Amino acid sequence: MAGKIVVLEPSYLDLDTFDFKGFTAALCEPDAPDIPPVDFEVPLRYTDFLYFSHPDNIPPFPVMGYNPVIENITISYNGQTSTGNWLFDTGAQSSFISTEQAFRLGLVDADGEPIVPPDFTLPVGGIGGSTEAPGYRIDSLAIDTLQGFKLIYGHPSLLVGDIGIIDEQTGEPIILDGVFGSNFLDMSFTLEFDMADSPYSHIVIDTVRGVLGFDLKDIFTPPAHCGDPNHPYPAGDINRDCSVNQADAAILAEFWLASGCDPNYACHQADLNGDEYVNLLDLVLLQQYWQQSSWPPQCGDPGYPWLPGDLNRDCRVEQTDVLSMLDEWLSDDCDLLNWNCAGCDLNKDGTVNLVDFAILTQEWLTCTHPAGC
Repeated sequence: MAGKIVVLEPSYLDLDTFDFKGFTAALCEPDAPDIPPVDFEVPLRYTDFLYFSHPDNIPPFPVMGYNPVIENITISYNGQTSTGNWLFDTGAQSSFISTEQAFRLGLVDADGEPIVPPDFTLPVGGIGGSTEAPGYRIDSLAIDTLQGFKLIYGHPSLLVGDIGIIDEQTGEPIILDGVFGSNFLDMSFTLEFDMADSPYSHIVIDTVRGVLGFDLKDIFTPPAHCGDPNHPYPAGDINRDCSVNQADAAILAEFWLASGCDPNYACHQADLNGDEYVNLLDLVLLQQYWQQSSWPPQCGDPGYPWLPGDLNRDCRVEQTDVLSMLDEWLSDDCDLLNWNCAGCDLNKDGTVNLVDFAILTQEWLTCTHPAGC
């Protein structure tokens, strides 16, 4: 799969006709014309756990070679947070956190015994047998995107269990912080058989650039960001921050005089003229586009944040936000799939009520717009 693009298409079920299409995957070349565009991306780091000879490592192993890891996933529960690096595993039907992560959230004690009664249990196991893993519906799960905002799942369901192997050099166990499974990508069902559709049309795994891309369905609109159709990456923007500056020059210097820079190699990003070499021609192009930017200060950028209560994301808390909240008043089905009732469920407890209105009024008439108010 290295050097390829994997395009995943979530399952689809029409409840009226019961027309069903299963989760599919397509392996593409990096220059394939039919790779769908994505709305935002999450960086991936590839790692391996090749420790097959240790006597305590009994197959099947949790990972067998280079595998994608999503770094700095932050989970929260009842005011406690924990951050870890999770294995991205499309073959996992459920997502896991380690007992250490669960301990930091106050769900289990230091020995892994539940402090908070589990919301559910599921049988998990392999050739060695199965066991009942406790599961919890925590408050949130957040992932940083390359576009500067966070991908947030509200009230996700996670199992608790340790998945890992023994490090042959130290003899210590290597425990995964978590496993980000396909239940965060595909349609899913609760134990009560309530269905949640996937918010994504496609998920794109780009092994060349080391990113995981998400193509949102048309009913969702991601925030404006660097790289969207209105703010394309300028030519010469090697690090994809929508500005051609010293950071791009540093990357060019890192790969200076590299050759063979086809899409399978990291130096491809610095090969601005596409001749598979990083040399003076690329430096000339970088100078030509120097200081170009497609991303002026925007409402929501660092320094100009959206405030709690700024429901329409115009960096002002005013009457229009109150009217938006009235449209969702007393809604009690707020979750990820409806963007927490169009953002009106400010405390993310599933209901739009006086608590949310109180949060809105705390920032009443406050303005953070870069152009002023």
